[in-house]
Amino acid sequence: MGATDEDLPPGIGDRSPDGLDELATAVGELRRGTDPAEPHKVLAGLPFPIYVTTHPANLLSAALRSEGKQPQVELCRWTDELEWPPSVYDVEPDYRPSPDRPLVYHLFGNLQVTDSYVLTEDDHFDYLMGVTANKDLIPPVVRRALSDTALLFLGFRLDEWDFRVLFRSLMSQEGRRRRGKYSHVAVQIDPEESRTLEPERARRYIESYFYGADISIFWGSVEDFMQELQRMWEGAVAA
Repeated sequence: MGATDEDLPPGIGDRSPDGLDELATAVGELRRGTDPAEPHKVLAGLPFPIYVTTHPANLLSAALRSEGKQPQVELCRWTDELEWPPSVYDVEPDYRPSPDRPLVYHLFGNLQVTDSYVLTEDDHFDYLMGVTANKDLIPPVVRRALSDTALLFLGFRLDEWDFRVLFRSLMSQEGRRRRGKYSHVAVQIDPEESRTLEPERARRYIESYFYGADISIFWGSVEDFMQELQRMWEGAVAA
C-alpha cells in the first residue's frame, strides 16, 4: 500500500536536500506503520551493532529511533572537496557500536550533507579510487565488520553502479580471506520474474559474478526475504 499526498504532513518535501530527506523519512514512517515486513522496520528490530547503507536518505536511522534505539550516523569522507561534519569518533573517541547504539555508516553520502552523495559515474570512479588508495577512509570498526562478520546485501541490482562499486571496494579491503569463514547472502530478484529477455543466461551471469566471494544468492524480492527473515527471527526468539 503506497503513500499518497493526502497521507503526508502539509508543506513537506521541497526540492532541497533537506526537503527530500524529510519527505523520504515521512514516507518511510507511513510504510513502517502499514507494513510489518517493511525492510527498514525489520532490520531495525534486529540486534545489529553496525548497518552499512548506500542510500543517501536517513530511512534506516529513523527506523532505528522508532524502535527506541540511538543510532550514530557516520559518513565515508570519500572526497577532499567537501567540508564534512564532525565524525562521531571526534565527538566520542571511545564509542563502540552496540545494538542499542548502532552505527549507521553511509558509504555514498547523506542528504543532510550537501553534495556528499555519490551519484554520477565519475563520482563512483572517484569513490572507488579513494577507498582503494586510502583504506583509512573507512573507520576500523567498519572495516572489521566488512571483513570479519557475515554480510547481508539488500536492495541492490547487479547492473547498478552502487552495487558494483561497493562489491569491488569490499574485495579490495584487507581481510578478504577472513570473509570465507562466514556465510554471506545477497538478495536478488529472480531473472524469470523480471524483464530480462534471457533469464537463464542472466542467472548464470549473476552466479558467476559472485563466484569465489562466498556469497549465497536468495532468489526473490527484498520483501519476500524480509518476511522469511522476520519469521525465522521470531521463531528463534520464541525458542
